[in-house]
Amino acid sequence: MSLIVKICGLSTPETLDAALAAGADMVGFVFFPPSPRHVDPASAAALGGRVAGRAKTVALTVDADDTLLLFTSGHCTDGRGADVIFDPVGGDVFKQ
Repeated sequence: MSLIVKICGLSTPETLDAALAAGADMVGFVFFPPSPRHVDPASAAALGGRVAGRAKTVALTVDADDTLLLFTSGHCTDGRGADVIFDPVGGDVFKQ
């Protein structure tokens, strides 16, 4: 079995590029305003465009409303949506 590396909490182009350059298999964005690593939808869309299929994407949400879930499922990366959406409060995991 091979190791899968996920780096979460990426919020700047520099941190995202470093994770991708280091070979991360998955990169994550935090959609939870109290978190210091929170990204808003517009920033996530811009960051997601940088992924360009080099890694799978993960959206971490906490008790997200339908609007945010629709955004992350449809526009988080490359216009395709996050590969995985995770909400630790409800224990929900959505895979596309």
